[in-house]
Formats: sequence, C-alpha cells, structure tokens
Amino acid sequence: MAKKPTKADATKSLLSAIETKKLAAAKDALEAGADPNALGDRTPVLWIALYAGKYDIAKLLVDHGAKVDWADDYGTLLAGLVDNEGEKIPKPDAAAALWLIEHGANCTRASRPSGRTPLMDAVRSGHHELIDALIANGATVGPDKPTGNTPLHWAVASRADQWVWDRLLAAGNKLEAKNRAGETPLSLAQAEWNHAAVAFLLAKGAKRDVKVAGKTPLERAVATKQAKIIKLLR
Repeated sequence: MAKKPTKADATKSLLSAIETKKLAAAKDALEAGADPNALGDRTPVLWIALYAGKYDIAKLLVDHGAKVDWADDYGTLLAGLVDNEGEKIPKPDAAAALWLIEHGANCTRASRPSGRTPLMDAVRSGHHELIDALIANGATVGPDKPTGNTPLHWAVASRADQWVWDRLLAAGNKLEAKNRAGETPLSLAQAEWNHAAVAFLLAKGAKRDVKVAGKTPLERAVATKQAKIIKLLR
C-alpha cells in the first residue's frame, strides 16, 4: 500500500511546481496539504511565484492562505520589492509590487530597518504608477520615525520629478513639514542642490526664511555658491 504523502512532501512538491511554473501541480500540492507560506531557501513561496511572473500561481497561493504581508526582520514583501536604494525599480519588481497592492498588501507598513514606508521608497525611485497605487490604497504622507522625513522630503532629495511633488502635495503632504534636523522640503531641496525643486516649492508658497542650525536656505546657498538657487531665494 502506497504511503500517504505528508505535509512536508506536499510542500516540497509545491516548491517544485513553482520553480517549474506548473499551475496544475501547484494546485495539487496545495490540495494535498502544502504550506502556502512555506519558505524556499528562506524565501516565501509567494515571493518566488511573483518574481517568476507566475501570477496565476501567486493567486492560487493567496486563495489558500498565503500572506501578502509576510514579513521578516527586513520588512514585508511589498517593502522588499520597492526598496531599491533610490534607483529605478526593475520592471519585474514593480509589477509584483503592484500585484501585491491590488491583493491587499499593507501600504503603510515601514520597510526595512530604515523605517521608510513603501511610498517613500517608490518616491525615491520616482515610480509614478506605484506612487499612485500606494496613495490610492491608503499610504500616508506622514514622516518616518528615524529621520522625520515626509515623502516630499525624500522626493526633493532623490530621482523624483514635478509630477511626484505635485502628487504628494495633493495627497496632503505638508509644505512646511520639518524633519528631525529641522529641514523643510524647501531647505532640504536647497541642501541637495535641487534647483528645480526649490523653484517648484517657492511657486507653491514655501517659506524661504526657515532656519536650520541658525541659517536660512539663502545663507547656506551663498556659503556654498549655489548661483541658480541664490537667484531664486533672493
């Protein structure tokens, strides 16, 4: 008499099905008791399916109890996909992140030990579609805990463009929000030599006389010879 497959056997079959991108085999394994939150080399099977672009298997996993907000010490699945150190987010990662958002992933949970939210990381990368999806699904524009930076702070210090700045202000990001160092988005834009952001924020009514460590943005710009920004701030 054939031995009945164990849960461990079923989970092993599930991992194989995902790696070979076989939907029917994945379904059989789950119905045989495979763990939808199993790890393959310390990586959740949902992540493996998403990274392979197998959204049909990913949906099957979620339907069987896979956690879209699975997390470890480095953050959630969504956080890991959008945290690309401010560089452009690869298309497979962005597509997987959008899929997770569509399927209920928490859009406000801080990512990584950095404390940045997924929105902050999407902003740093300047990814319009992700920014829209995150805000539409509950992402807040409040500050992170370690630095006090709001998404707009991150936006003026990164790859973001005017579309992003406008979108964040429309979502409620405060124009005069101060981070833990006392920097407003305008003063930080000056500190980062972001001429376009300084011009944009001034046009929106940002205060130019805020002082950080006793100096205004204009005084700092003069000290560092930022000619274009000096012209804007005078």
